[in-house]
Amino acid sequence: MEVFLCDVTNLLLSSIKDNQNIEITEIALPNLNADFEKYLLGNSIYDSYLKSYSGENLSDYVLRKFLSRLFIKDANNSEMHIIYAHLQTWLERKLALCIVQDSRFNNLSILKSLINKTELMRNFCFYLFENIPIKWIQENEQDWVDVNANPENIIDSIERHDKDYFDNYISSLEKQPKDNIWNFTEEATRNSDYMMLNREFRFKSSALIKKTQSLWIIFWDNLQLPIIQDCMFYDLKPEQYLDLISKLTSGKEKIKSDVKILLLIVAKNYFEASYRLTERLSIYEETERVKPENEHFFQEGQKYYKEWLEETKKNYEFIIKNLQKKLSNADIADLVFSYKPIVNIYHSKSN
Repeated sequence: MEVFLCDVTNLLLSSIKDNQNIEITEIALPNLNADFEKYLLGNSIYDSYLKSYSGENLSDYVLRKFLSRLFIKDANNSEMHIIYAHLQTWLERKLALCIVQDSRFNNLSILKSLINKTELMRNFCFYLFENIPIKWIQENEQDWVDVNANPENIIDSIERHDKDYFDNYISSLEKQPKDNIWNFTEEATRNSDYMMLNREFRFKSSALIKKTQSLWIIFWDNLQLPIIQDCMFYDLKPEQYLDLISKLTSGKEKIKSDVKILLLIVAKNYFEASYRLTERLSIYEETERVKPENEHFFQEGQKYYKEWLEETKKNYEFIIKNLQKKLSNADIADLVFSYKPIVNIYHSKSN
Protein backbone atom coordinates (compact mmCIF):
# COMPACT_ATOMS: atom_id res chain seq x y z
CA MET A 1 0.00 0.00 0.00
CA GLU A 2 2.70 2.49 1.00
CA VAL A 3 4.70 1.84 -2.19
CA PHE A 4 1.60 2.32 -4.35
CA LEU A 5 0.68 5.61 -2.65
CA CYS A 6 4.26 6.82 -2.96
CA ASP A 7 4.21 6.06 -6.69
CA VAL A 8 0.89 7.86 -7.14
CA THR A 9 2.19 10.88 -5.21
CA ASN A 10 5.27 11.06 -7.43
CA LEU A 11 3.13 10.82 -10.57
CA LEU A 12 0.84 13.55 -9.31
CA LEU A 13 3.74 15.88 -8.63
CA SER A 14 5.38 15.24 -12.01
CA SER A 15 2.08 15.76 -13.82
CA ILE A 16 1.68 19.13 -12.06
CA LYS A 17 5.24 20.33 -12.62
CA ASP A 18 5.44 19.12 -16.23
CA ASN A 19 1.82 19.95 -17.00
CA GLN A 20 1.37 16.55 -18.59
CA ASN A 21 -1.32 13.89 -18.49
CA ILE A 22 -0.54 10.51 -17.00
CA GLU A 23 -1.24 7.37 -19.01
CA ILE A 24 -2.87 5.22 -16.35
CA THR A 25 -2.73 2.13 -18.58
CA GLU A 26 1.03 2.15 -18.07
CA ILE A 27 0.76 2.07 -14.26
CA ALA A 28 1.38 -1.37 -12.80
CA LEU A 29 -1.37 -2.26 -10.33
CA PRO A 30 -0.32 -3.93 -7.07
CA ASN A 31 -2.51 -6.53 -5.44
CA LEU A 32 -4.03 -4.80 -2.42
CA ASN A 33 -6.67 -7.42 -1.66
CA ALA A 34 -4.90 -8.32 1.59
CA ASP A 35 -4.85 -4.64 2.65
CA PHE A 36 -8.53 -4.27 1.75
CA GLU A 37 -9.46 -7.43 3.63
CA LYS A 38 -7.61 -6.28 6.74
CA TYR A 39 -9.26 -2.86 6.61
CA LEU A 40 -12.74 -4.31 6.00
CA LEU A 41 -12.54 -7.16 8.52
CA GLY A 42 -15.85 -7.45 10.33
CA ASN A 43 -17.57 -4.93 8.04
CA SER A 44 -21.11 -6.15 7.23
CA ILE A 45 -21.03 -4.32 3.87
CA TYR A 46 -17.91 -6.30 2.92
CA ASP A 47 -19.55 -9.56 4.03
CA SER A 48 -22.49 -8.76 1.75
CA TYR A 49 -20.11 -8.02 -1.13
CA LEU A 50 -18.28 -11.35 -0.72
CA LYS A 51 -21.52 -13.29 -1.07
CA SER A 52 -22.30 -11.73 -4.46
CA TYR A 53 -18.91 -10.85 -5.98
CA SER A 54 -16.60 -13.52 -4.61
CA GLY A 55 -14.94 -14.18 -7.99
CA GLU A 56 -13.99 -10.56 -8.76
CA ASN A 57 -10.51 -9.12 -8.29
CA LEU A 58 -11.52 -6.29 -5.98
CA SER A 59 -8.06 -4.73 -5.93
CA ASP A 60 -7.82 -4.33 -9.71
CA TYR A 61 -11.29 -2.85 -10.03
CA VAL A 62 -10.93 -0.34 -7.18
CA LEU A 63 -7.43 0.80 -8.15
CA ARG A 64 -8.36 1.31 -11.82
CA LYS A 65 -11.31 3.42 -10.76
CA PHE A 66 -9.19 5.34 -8.27
CA LEU A 67 -6.53 6.14 -10.87
CA SER A 68 -9.01 7.07 -13.58
CA ARG A 69 -10.84 9.44 -11.26
CA LEU A 70 -7.55 10.97 -10.19
CA PHE A 71 -5.69 11.32 -13.49
CA ILE A 72 -8.38 11.54 -16.16
CA LYS A 73 -11.26 12.89 -14.05
CA ASP A 74 -13.54 9.97 -14.73
CA ALA A 75 -16.92 11.00 -13.29
CA ASN A 76 -18.68 7.70 -13.98
CA ASN A 77 -20.25 6.46 -10.73
CA SER A 78 -21.78 3.22 -11.97
CA GLU A 79 -20.32 1.02 -9.23
CA MET A 80 -22.53 -2.01 -8.56
CA HIS A 81 -21.76 -2.28 -4.84
CA ILE A 82 -21.36 0.29 -2.07
CA ILE A 83 -18.06 -1.31 -1.02
CA TYR A 84 -16.36 0.29 -4.04
CA ALA A 85 -17.22 3.81 -2.87
CA HIS A 86 -16.23 2.82 0.67
CA LEU A 87 -12.75 1.83 -0.52
CA GLN A 88 -12.43 4.88 -2.76
CA THR A 89 -12.96 7.10 0.27
CA TRP A 90 -10.38 5.11 2.22
CA LEU A 91 -7.81 5.44 -0.59
CA GLU A 92 -8.48 9.17 -0.92
CA ARG A 93 -7.84 9.60 2.79
CA LYS A 94 -4.63 7.55 2.57
CA LEU A 95 -3.43 9.63 -0.38
CA ALA A 96 -4.18 12.93 1.39
CA LEU A 97 -2.27 11.81 4.48
CA CYS A 98 0.64 10.75 2.27
CA ILE A 99 0.76 14.13 0.52
CA VAL A 100 0.68 16.25 3.69
CA GLN A 101 3.83 14.44 4.79
CA ASP A 102 5.61 15.31 1.53
CA SER A 103 7.33 18.71 1.75
CA ARG A 104 7.51 18.90 -2.05
CA PHE A 105 3.88 20.01 -1.93
CA ASN A 106 4.70 22.93 0.38
CA ASN A 107 3.95 25.46 -2.34
CA LEU A 108 0.62 27.17 -2.85
CA SER A 109 0.72 27.04 -6.65
CA ILE A 110 1.36 23.29 -6.52
CA LEU A 111 -1.44 22.81 -4.00
CA LYS A 112 -3.86 24.80 -6.17
CA SER A 113 -2.96 22.63 -9.16
CA LEU A 114 -3.43 19.57 -6.98
CA ILE A 115 -6.93 20.74 -6.00
CA ASN A 116 -7.83 21.24 -9.65
CA LYS A 117 -6.57 17.79 -10.57
CA THR A 118 -8.51 16.14 -7.77
CA GLU A 119 -11.77 18.07 -8.17
CA LEU A 120 -13.78 14.81 -8.44
CA MET A 121 -12.31 13.48 -5.20
CA ARG A 122 -14.18 15.40 -2.52
CA ASN A 123 -13.08 13.15 0.30
CA PHE A 124 -9.46 13.68 -0.68
CA CYS A 125 -9.91 17.46 -0.52
CA PHE A 126 -11.63 17.23 2.86
CA TYR A 127 -8.78 15.18 4.36
CA LEU A 128 -6.22 17.47 2.75
CA PHE A 129 -7.81 20.57 4.33
CA GLU A 130 -8.07 18.81 7.69
CA ASN A 131 -4.45 17.69 7.78
CA ILE A 132 -2.45 20.27 5.84
CA PRO A 133 0.51 21.27 8.06
CA ILE A 134 0.13 24.72 9.56
CA LYS A 135 3.86 25.13 8.89
CA TRP A 136 3.14 25.11 5.16
CA ILE A 137 0.79 28.04 5.65
CA GLN A 138 3.04 29.97 8.01
CA GLU A 139 6.00 29.71 5.65
CA ASN A 140 3.93 31.22 2.80
CA GLU A 141 1.54 33.51 4.68
CA GLN A 142 1.39 36.28 2.09
CA ASP A 143 0.55 33.88 -0.73
CA TRP A 144 -2.25 32.38 1.35
CA VAL A 145 -3.96 35.67 2.23
CA ASP A 146 -3.43 37.51 -1.08
CA VAL A 147 -6.38 37.90 -3.41
CA ASN A 148 -4.47 39.78 -6.13
CA ALA A 149 -7.44 41.58 -7.62
CA ASN A 150 -9.12 44.96 -7.30
CA PRO A 151 -12.87 45.09 -6.58
CA GLU A 152 -13.81 45.33 -10.25
CA ASN A 153 -11.89 42.13 -11.03
CA ILE A 154 -12.66 40.11 -7.92
CA ILE A 155 -16.28 39.73 -8.97
CA ASP A 156 -15.12 38.12 -12.23
CA SER A 157 -13.28 35.39 -10.34
CA ILE A 158 -16.40 34.24 -8.48
CA GLU A 159 -18.76 31.57 -9.75
CA ARG A 160 -22.18 33.21 -10.07
CA HIS A 161 -25.54 32.40 -11.61
CA ASP A 162 -27.03 35.82 -12.37
CA LYS A 163 -24.23 37.56 -14.25
CA ASP A 164 -26.25 40.69 -15.10
CA TYR A 165 -27.01 41.39 -11.44
CA PHE A 166 -23.42 40.97 -10.34
CA ASP A 167 -22.08 43.03 -13.24
CA ASN A 168 -23.87 46.02 -11.73
CA TYR A 169 -22.96 45.17 -8.16
CA ILE A 170 -20.00 47.55 -7.80
CA SER A 171 -21.91 50.60 -8.99
CA SER A 172 -24.99 49.74 -6.91
CA LEU A 173 -22.82 49.27 -3.80
CA GLU A 174 -21.36 52.74 -4.18
CA LYS A 175 -24.85 54.26 -4.30
CA GLN A 176 -26.13 52.38 -1.27
CA PRO A 177 -26.54 54.71 1.77
CA LYS A 178 -24.85 53.77 5.05
CA ASP A 179 -27.03 55.71 7.46
CA ASN A 180 -28.48 52.38 8.62
CA ILE A 181 -25.62 49.88 8.79
CA TRP A 182 -27.87 46.78 8.93
CA ASN A 183 -29.92 47.87 5.90
CA PHE A 184 -26.68 48.49 4.02
CA THR A 185 -25.34 45.04 4.98
CA GLU A 186 -28.60 43.36 3.91
CA GLU A 187 -28.53 45.06 0.52
CA ALA A 188 -24.78 44.56 0.05
CA THR A 189 -25.09 40.80 0.63
CA ARG A 190 -28.40 40.23 -1.15
CA ASN A 191 -28.33 37.32 -3.62
CA SER A 192 -25.06 35.98 -2.25
CA ASP A 193 -26.82 32.60 -2.29
CA TYR A 194 -26.50 32.72 -6.07
CA MET A 195 -22.74 32.91 -6.09
CA MET A 196 -19.91 30.70 -4.89
CA LEU A 197 -16.23 31.15 -4.14
CA ASN A 198 -14.04 29.84 -6.92
CA ARG A 199 -11.94 26.75 -6.27
CA GLU A 200 -8.84 28.71 -5.21
CA PHE A 201 -10.75 30.83 -2.70
CA ARG A 202 -12.67 27.84 -1.33
CA PHE A 203 -9.38 25.98 -0.90
CA LYS A 204 -7.75 28.85 0.95
CA SER A 205 -10.79 29.49 3.12
CA SER A 206 -11.27 25.83 4.09
CA ALA A 207 -7.62 25.35 5.01
CA LEU A 208 -7.16 28.67 6.83
CA ILE A 209 -10.32 28.48 8.95
CA LYS A 210 -9.20 25.10 10.28
CA LYS A 211 -5.59 26.11 10.97
CA THR A 212 -5.35 29.82 11.74
CA GLN A 213 -8.34 32.12 12.11
CA SER A 214 -6.20 35.26 12.17
CA LEU A 215 -4.94 34.56 8.65
CA TRP A 216 -8.45 33.57 7.57
CA ILE A 217 -9.64 37.00 8.70
CA ILE A 218 -6.92 38.72 6.66
CA PHE A 219 -7.87 36.68 3.58
CA TRP A 220 -11.58 37.36 4.20
CA ASP A 221 -10.88 41.07 4.61
CA ASN A 222 -8.90 41.08 1.34
CA LEU A 223 -11.96 39.89 -0.58
CA GLN A 224 -13.21 43.47 -0.09
CA LEU A 225 -16.81 43.08 -1.31
CA PRO A 226 -19.52 42.22 1.26
CA ILE A 227 -21.35 39.94 -1.16
CA ILE A 228 -18.21 37.79 -1.56
CA GLN A 229 -17.31 38.01 2.12
CA ASP A 230 -20.80 36.64 2.81
CA CYS A 231 -19.96 33.43 0.88
CA MET A 232 -17.28 32.31 3.31
CA PHE A 233 -19.39 30.53 5.93
CA TYR A 234 -20.33 27.25 4.29
CA ASP A 235 -18.44 24.95 6.68
CA LEU A 236 -18.03 26.81 9.99
CA LYS A 237 -18.83 25.28 13.36
CA PRO A 238 -20.73 27.30 16.01
CA GLU A 239 -17.60 27.86 18.10
CA GLN A 240 -15.76 29.26 15.06
CA TYR A 241 -18.38 31.98 14.65
CA LEU A 242 -17.91 32.94 18.30
CA ASP A 243 -14.13 33.02 17.91
CA LEU A 244 -14.43 35.28 14.87
CA ILE A 245 -16.66 37.74 16.69
CA SER A 246 -14.25 37.77 19.64
CA LYS A 247 -11.31 38.52 17.35
CA LEU A 248 -13.16 41.22 15.40
CA THR A 249 -14.22 43.02 18.59
CA SER A 250 -10.87 42.69 20.35
CA GLY A 251 -9.29 45.47 18.31
CA LYS A 252 -6.17 43.34 17.76
CA GLU A 253 -6.97 42.43 14.14
CA LYS A 254 -5.96 44.93 11.47
CA ILE A 255 -9.04 45.31 9.30
CA LYS A 256 -9.37 47.39 6.12
CA SER A 257 -13.09 46.71 5.68
CA ASP A 258 -15.75 48.32 7.88
CA VAL A 259 -15.61 46.12 11.00
CA LYS A 260 -19.28 46.82 11.72
CA ILE A 261 -20.27 45.28 8.39
CA LEU A 262 -18.02 42.28 8.96
CA LEU A 263 -19.52 41.72 12.40
CA LEU A 264 -23.05 41.86 11.01
CA ILE A 265 -22.10 39.40 8.26
CA VAL A 266 -20.71 36.94 10.83
CA ALA A 267 -23.71 37.34 13.14
CA LYS A 268 -26.15 37.06 10.24
CA ASN A 269 -24.58 33.83 9.07
CA TYR A 270 -24.50 32.40 12.58
CA PHE A 271 -28.18 33.23 13.13
CA GLU A 272 -29.11 31.66 9.78
CA ALA A 273 -27.07 28.51 10.45
CA SER A 274 -28.50 28.27 13.96
CA TYR A 275 -32.02 28.79 12.63
CA ARG A 276 -31.65 26.00 10.07
CA LEU A 277 -30.22 23.55 12.60
CA THR A 278 -32.93 24.36 15.15
CA GLU A 279 -35.58 23.84 12.48
CA ARG A 280 -34.12 20.45 11.53
CA LEU A 281 -33.84 19.32 15.15
CA SER A 282 -37.40 20.38 15.96
CA ILE A 283 -38.58 17.20 14.24
CA TYR A 284 -37.79 15.39 17.49
CA GLU A 285 -40.69 17.26 19.12
CA GLU A 286 -43.15 15.61 16.73
CA THR A 287 -44.25 12.86 19.08
CA GLU A 288 -46.67 11.32 16.60
CA ARG A 289 -43.65 10.17 14.60
CA VAL A 290 -42.36 8.03 17.48
CA LYS A 291 -42.68 4.28 16.92
CA PRO A 292 -41.33 1.40 19.03
CA GLU A 293 -38.55 0.80 16.49
CA ASN A 294 -37.35 4.43 16.52
CA GLU A 295 -38.10 5.42 20.12
CA HIS A 296 -34.43 5.34 21.18
CA PHE A 297 -33.51 7.44 18.13
CA PHE A 298 -36.08 10.07 19.10
CA GLN A 299 -35.03 10.05 22.75
CA GLU A 300 -31.43 10.76 21.77
CA GLY A 301 -32.60 13.42 19.33
CA GLN A 302 -34.71 15.15 21.96
CA LYS A 303 -31.75 15.14 24.31
CA TYR A 304 -29.50 16.69 21.66
CA TYR A 305 -32.20 19.20 20.71
CA LYS A 306 -32.52 20.32 24.34
CA GLU A 307 -28.74 20.67 24.67
CA TRP A 308 -28.59 22.62 21.42
CA LEU A 309 -31.29 25.07 22.58
CA GLU A 310 -29.33 25.69 25.78
CA GLU A 311 -26.12 26.17 23.82
CA THR A 312 -27.85 28.50 21.37
CA LYS A 313 -29.17 30.68 24.20
CA LYS A 314 -25.64 31.07 25.59
CA ASN A 315 -24.23 31.72 22.13
CA TYR A 316 -26.78 34.46 21.40
CA GLU A 317 -25.97 36.14 24.69
CA PHE A 318 -22.26 35.95 23.91
CA ILE A 319 -22.72 37.37 20.42
CA ILE A 320 -24.94 40.27 21.51
CA LYS A 321 -22.60 41.17 24.36
CA ASN A 322 -19.63 41.31 21.98
CA LEU A 323 -21.48 43.14 19.23
CA GLN A 324 -22.21 45.91 21.72
CA LYS A 325 -18.48 46.69 21.76
CA LYS A 326 -18.65 47.95 18.16
CA LEU A 327 -22.32 48.42 17.27
CA SER A 328 -25.11 50.52 18.70
CA ASN A 329 -28.10 48.88 20.35
CA ALA A 330 -30.24 50.13 17.46
CA ASP A 331 -27.97 48.40 14.92
CA ILE A 332 -28.12 45.16 16.90
CA ALA A 333 -31.89 45.41 17.24
CA ASP A 334 -32.24 45.78 13.46
CA LEU A 335 -30.27 42.55 13.02
CA VAL A 336 -32.11 40.59 15.73
CA PHE A 337 -35.63 41.61 14.72
CA SER A 338 -34.99 40.76 11.09
CA TYR A 339 -35.47 37.10 12.09
CA LYS A 340 -38.79 35.47 12.89
CA PRO A 341 -39.04 32.84 15.64
CA ILE A 342 -39.45 29.20 14.61
CA VAL A 343 -42.92 27.84 15.29
CA ASN A 344 -43.20 24.06 15.38
CA ILE A 345 -46.79 23.48 14.22
CA TYR A 346 -46.84 19.90 15.51
CA HIS A 347 -45.65 20.94 18.96
CA SER A 348 -48.10 23.85 19.01
CA LYS A 349 -51.06 21.60 18.16
CA SER A 350 -50.15 19.21 20.99
CA ASN A 351 -50.41 22.11 23.42
